[in-house]
Amino acid sequence: MTSIPLFPLNTVLYPDGYLPLQIFEVRYLDMIRKCIMGEQPFGVVQLLDGAEVRKPGQQEALAPVGTLARIVDWAAPLSGLLQIKCMGMQRFHIVSSEQLKHGLWMAHVETLPADKTIPIPQEQQNVADALGALIRTLQEQKIPPDQMPLQPPYRLDECGW
Repeated sequence: MTSIPLFPLNTVLYPDGYLPLQIFEVRYLDMIRKCIMGEQPFGVVQLLDGAEVRKPGQQEALAPVGTLARIVDWAAPLSGLLQIKCMGMQRFHIVSSEQLKHGLWMAHVETLPADKTIPIPQEQQNVADALGALIRTLQEQKIPPDQMPLQPPYRLDECGW
């Protein structure tokens, strides 16, 4: 069992997924700085109730499963603002969690096994083909790789991806 800081969001991060974030709340600026310095991941977990930006008296409810996020790039364009780019790693289950007095969530988590690699069934091949066409279109438009909504490797032959 591992203890990690959590970043609750109104979105989810999947293994091998790409997530750019702008960090401006003090609780998360400190957390991200520590993760960068220690080369440690943090947990992205879906926010089931409450808002992403902390408000007085707000209660937050977290999904029981999240994904470890690895910071692959970061910049500090202004004082009090961090821009980070993350990649999803392994999914985890929250065993226990607590919100610290300054608002940061910490959790004891257990990692979950990776999904099985399953080929695309014939009836879903059109979805994979459409995604491949979208990736090619973005590449043809010369979208910089770091600004692409999906990051390689593109595994268009796998259901889970």
